[in-house]
Amino acid sequence: MKGLVLSGDEHEQRLKQTIKTKQELIDRLDPFVQLLNESFNTYYNPIIVTSLNILIHVIHLGLPSFMTLLKQFLNHILNLFN
Repeated sequence: MKGLVLSGDEHEQRLKQTIKTKQELIDRLDPFVQLLNESFNTYYNPIIVTSLNILIHVIHLGLPSFMTLLKQFLNHILNLFN
């Protein structure tokens, strides 16, 4: 067992694998953006809190569907404070 330290080659391989995995992740998560958006239509607090938590973790991926639904997401989130 080598531990947590990666050599230069291992780091480069891991980085290339991460880039490939990020595109795969975007392709797999994008169809669920609409479902995430619809989850804000409920009045059940645990679902809303979970949806916000998921949103925090996927917003940095720049999902294409998220970009098109950005205005709806913002409206839903701002309506939580009414």
